[in-house]
Amino acid sequence: MTAWSTTVPFTRCFKCTCSGTTRSGSTVRGSSFSSGLVTLLPKRFLIASLVGLVVACAPAVQQRGREPVLVERLYFGRNVGDTLVVTDSAWAAFVTDVVTPRFPAGLTTWSAMGQWRGVDGGMQREPTFVVELVHPVRARDTDSAIAAIIAEYKRRFHQESVLRVVTAAQRGPE
Repeated sequence: MTAWSTTVPFTRCFKCTCSGTTRSGSTVRGSSFSSGLVTLLPKRFLIASLVGLVVACAPAVQQRGREPVLVERLYFGRNVGDTLVVTDSAWAAFVTDVVTPRFPAGLTTWSAMGQWRGVDGGMQREPTFVVELVHPVRARDTDSAIAAIIAEYKRRFHQESVLRVVTAAQRGPE
């Protein structure tokens, strides 16, 4: 086989800042090819390199039939000081009266044990309830609904805060 080289335009994934290595050994990083061209050896390496770039960026590409969503987890502590204030029955009533009306399409809840380092440096532990909500990225009124849930929990159970964690995801058929 005759060795030859060809110059091709470098295509960069604009959805992420991934980096990868071409089959010929050239390192692909967004800023390392400021000239905009990559020189590759045999033609089959060109194909392998382009496939490698697509595979490296695969998590950033939306899969067919899936929609972008946000997964939100809300962590509700049960204690005020060292006293358990939020009982199982009080929690069930809160979910029924406050959370479910704002997310009638569905939600998931579970019990957990949380811990964090307090201001005094000591380890604080507290039983916790977790609510997980999955909703479209551009869902109307979602932020205000979640803010209302958090505000009511803090008011009703004399809590200082509720932890809210938001993660981008996709949902769809498998």
